[in-house]
Amino acid sequence: MKRFAVSWNLFLFGALFFIFSQVIHIPLLLLLQPPFTDWVMAASSSPITILVALAIFLGLFSGILEEGIRYLAFTRFLPGRLYPLNRETALLFGAGWGGV
Repeated sequence: MKRFAVSWNLFLFGALFFIFSQVIHIPLLLLLQPPFTDWVMAASSSPITILVALAIFLGLFSGILEEGIRYLAFTRFLPGRLYPLNRETALLFGAGWGGV
């Protein structure tokens, strides 16, 4: 983007790391959700309680995993010498992350 002097490579970088996060997220979810669901269903017979517990589990699991991978991408893998860590860089990376 010429106006802000940032490269479209950041958009691709964000998209690639989002795909990478989903490659990790989906198998872990398939592994962890059934035992958690069984445990919640054994602990409570109320459909509302089960729904709330699953919503909290899925939200926290997704948030912690994706934010952890995004943090690692920004701090460990983003070539800081090539791209300054500023608002424009973060916005373009985030557009790639969310644009997939």
